[in-house]
Amino acid sequence: MAVSQALGLPALIAAYSLDPTIVPLVLASLGGVHFLPYSWLHRSRIYLYLAAAVSLGAFLIQLLLPSNEFTIILLFVAVIYWVAAIPLYRNAARLTAGSTTKMQV
Repeated sequence: MAVSQALGLPALIAAYSLDPTIVPLVLASLGGVHFLPYSWLHRSRIYLYLAAAVSLGAFLIQLLLPSNEFTIILLFVAVIYWVAAIPLYRNAARLTAGSTTKMQV
């Protein structure tokens, strides 16, 4: 599952060759592709929301702010990752606490 980003490398190379300003958009899309399967693996909708927010948000920024999209998309992705880190950490802590309790019984 983690290899999905490597499969997108040709898209990144093509984007850089054709128009370097869309590289952040392609990176955000690859991030969405990377996180989407984890919603199934971890049975958590947090990854689904993260993948959708990163991909769709970057696409909307590209459409609405074509003059400043390069920097704004990179900052947007960083903010979304930091915001998503909080519920992901809480979910992992909850799952870890639940599995530790079950092992002790």
